[in-house]
Amino acid sequence: MKTTKENQRITNPEGAVVLGFIPNLAAFFIGLGIAYFNNWEVRDLVWSLWLCSLVLGFLTLLAAMLVTLRGFLLYIQFIGN
Repeated sequence: MKTTKENQRITNPEGAVVLGFIPNLAAFFIGLGIAYFNNWEVRDLVWSLWLCSLVLGFLTLLAAMLVTLRGFLLYIQFIGN
């Protein structure tokens, strides 16, 4: 397989880390700017981050349980046939 500089740039783990960090940093500062211009308090930011974390954690657990249930049901269906 012939490698090119473009392929090396895409699969380079060090470059991926740097490139993945830039959008996160930009999103952080955009959120911080929105909070500043809307005169949010630290209490509001902490509450919203906690609530977001709680919801995402719940959805992660729910997705894991549904995938496991789906696999179990497919297994039972396979055994039944």
